[in-house]
Amino acid sequence: MGIMDTGIWPEHPSFSDRQDLSSGSGSSSPFAYTVLGKQQFRGQCVAGERFTPSQCTRKLVGCQHFSKSFGPSGGVKALYPEEVESCRDIASHGTHTASTAGGNYGVPFRGGIISGMAPRARIAAYKVCWGLEGGSCPQADIIAALDKAVADGVDVVNMSLGSDTYEFPDLLATALLQACDRGGNARADKAAAVKEAGGIGVLLLNTPNDADWANAQRYAVPTVHLLAALRDQVRSFISAAGSAATAAFLPIVIDLNATAPVVSAFSSRGPEPSTGGAVLKPDLSAPGVDIAAAASPEDKAGIRDAEGNAFALLSARLTLLGLAALLRQAHPDWSPMAIKSAMMTTAYRFTRTGNTSQQTGKNPFAFGAGHVNPEKMLNPGLIFDSGFSDWAKRSAAGLVL
Repeated sequence: MGIMDTGIWPEHPSFSDRQDLSSGSGSSSPFAYTVLGKQQFRGQCVAGERFTPSQCTRKLVGCQHFSKSFGPSGGVKALYPEEVESCRDIASHGTHTASTAGGNYGVPFRGGIISGMAPRARIAAYKVCWGLEGGSCPQADIIAALDKAVADGVDVVNMSLGSDTYEFPDLLATALLQACDRGGNARADKAAAVKEAGGIGVLLLNTPNDADWANAQRYAVPTVHLLAALRDQVRSFISAAGSAATAAFLPIVIDLNATAPVVSAFSSRGPEPSTGGAVLKPDLSAPGVDIAAAASPEDKAGIRDAEGNAFALLSARLTLLGLAALLRQAHPDWSPMAIKSAMMTTAYRFTRTGNTSQQTGKNPFAFGAGHVNPEKMLNPGLIFDSGFSDWAKRSAAGLVL
């Protein structure tokens, strides 16, 4: 499983090759994995800043970094002084995606356990993204890493890549209980600014012009993230009550009749803009919001356990990658398009409350063929396969699949 992202934190128990996961890769318990032969995987563990090849395991079988787009040695540091020039993860995103897709089963977390979708998969990390929020993933480095991953012999590849704009925290937050509009700077930075100013809590309010969604995240002070429909009510209440305004947490209510699954508001909608709308994306929907998985200890917003291992709740797109790896194992002779076909033809389009649509908003291109069904995809009955020649013929004819 090739993960092209911000790197990986090799010591995390999600990537341990031992039977005892309580102490991560430093455990002396018996091995849980065999050694891969060169006929199975030809990748490398490349030495770099704060990383040595010995930190790879029988689970983490590859760890490489790609940064030639930044010029000679030191180019990365010139733009991102917080970075380390190796496959070690500073931004945490790559660690989270890798453990979501293929992290070990049974890693202790908050009284329970976490697991990747394909927990017995071997992982090869290809670091192509550099910097924290507002960093970059140069296309030339991505292509170089993709070529290398194919040559190394990975079975599936993930690239959960994107970009954002980083702005400094709003240091004007001064109230003990601060109501902040979302946007302008990172959500966690708002809470950090409130804490620095002596505040004890945050009400984070969506605005009508933002994607109207709320998710779980670790903040510097207790924070409640509210949808845009509540914004005016909250602001009016605080304006009227002034310094006497208070807030309290009500008991948790579990709604077993909630509409689910539903595509999140921040999920990309189709069709694919780069083709002028000729390619209908997305293909599928899958679980991917507030996924508990491994994180880099460098992530200040991460959650620590007693051993110092870091975890985070993030949005993840790795569910399908893990399922594709399981399909590849079950049907090693299937092509990538056959695997895609099996997932799409067995997906379901209904919600648990009987609605015929899983979308939010007006755009109909939200969930593709539907929500992935891991049990049915293993035996779809019929697959629609295609290869390079099929795509080439249709491309020459001005058609798409």
